[in-house]
Amino acid sequence: ERSVAAELSAKFASGDAELAIGYSYTTIFDAMARERVSINGFDLLDELPVARVINSELATFHSVEVSGRWPIVDRLMAFGSIAYTQGEVKRPTIDRSETLVEPATKVPPAFGRFGVGYYSRPRRWHVEALGRFAFDQRRLSEADRSDTRICPELHGTCQGTRGFLIGTIRGGYKLTEWMIVNVAVENVTNAVYRMHASAINGPGINLVGTLEVQL
Repeated sequence: ERSVAAELSAKFASGDAELAIGYSYTTIFDAMARERVSINGFDLLDELPVARVINSELATFHSVEVSGRWPIVDRLMAFGSIAYTQGEVKRPTIDRSETLVEPATKVPPAFGRFGVGYYSRPRRWHVEALGRFAFDQRRLSEADRSDTRICPELHGTCQGTRGFLIGTIRGGYKLTEWMIVNVAVENVTNAVYRMHASAINGPGINLVGTLEVQL
């Protein structure tokens, strides 16, 4: 594989308000890709699709990310971010008679987070309520459709990965100039969700505590 990449970013700030925007473009020549094949007329082995790795002609990726924070009133602040990547691969058919264009494999859907936080002054303690989200991912490659982590359903019925929204409440307190304690309750609704291309569900409701020591 050989690749060429370019990035462009900008950041704006005014007082406590910030906005950051980034864009990147990547081209991969002779990108590695999976192709469905058959062995002695069988396209399944141990109930799993047979595939081989080939060099595709070209893969391109466009990525955009936006993040920011905005004061609401006094010490109350809103914040958020979102990122999106779109990828496409050009690869030849098995008989090399034509070129196919399909979505790149295992590309995540648009995802991000948003929330509000209250921060004391001086910055001794804070509390935040935030949500993490991901949209549905329906743009699937042939390799994705044969991947049981993405498509555990019967062949031809796969709808991709469902989106999700999970909530978290967290806070922190500065005990001393060099010691901070943080506590978070994650996935407060105990939602069932899975990251795209993951083989396991995300954790349910859970409590996390950390003690940060700055030396």
